[in-house]
Amino acid sequence: MNLLLRLLLVFFCATQLQAGSHRENQMLFANIMQDEINQLSNMTADKQAEYLMKNLDSIAQKAVNQGFDSSVYQPKKSVLTGFLHFTRHPLWEGSYFDIPLSLFVYQWPPEKEALKLTKGHGNQQNWYYRSNIHGHDIPCVFTVLSGSVTQILYEEVPNHPDRVVRETRRSVLTSGCLEFDDNSAPFVHQVICQHEDSHPAITIHGYGAMTAVEVEKNFMDTFEEMSYRHVIKDDGSVQKQPW
Repeated sequence: MNLLLRLLLVFFCATQLQAGSHRENQMLFANIMQDEINQLSNMTADKQAEYLMKNLDSIAQKAVNQGFDSSVYQPKKSVLTGFLHFTRHPLWEGSYFDIPLSLFVYQWPPEKEALKLTKGHGNQQNWYYRSNIHGHDIPCVFTVLSGSVTQILYEEVPNHPDRVVRETRRSVLTSGCLEFDDNSAPFVHQVICQHEDSHPAITIHGYGAMTAVEVEKNFMDTFEEMSYRHVIKDDGSVQKQPW
């Protein structure tokens, strides 16, 4: 499946939410971020972005305490595939403040619920309820708002012709957990919601660009470079990933 179709899948799933309630969440975050930035006037824009990223967990908790409505973001079958997909929705942009940071809210369908819809589709499988294995060429951060996600970390196998990675660690991240990649070292990961609850996991992600459009363009421009499709297993065999 080509990159344009992947992006369309995310877009069509993302449009299936209560726009008014999402807008209220955006306004809530705008007020919280304004208060945070007012306290950072002695910092450069890059340092402000770094500070906000490192403190995204506490910022997200403020949003929860002030009424952020996670129930807006529910898994719905894609109009293109009939499957449950993860979705992302622009939440806040730093362009007004010249701060290189944009925030998104992600919805992750539980794996067990997503795979139920695979039945009856023949050999077609649903891989889009989880992220692909990827890195970022801009700083990124995410925190868990509700539910839990499994994060799998990988390292690239040197001198392998197929850009193979091997798993190094997996951990379950629950509400309040924060992961920050400042681009100072390789950071390759995959995110999956594997909790037993039937409700989705909700996460807030920040990326080092001023607008959501810039972030999406970065994803498109660097998808091939930052994605990994081959994983080496303990027995030495190489497994090809679907996307």
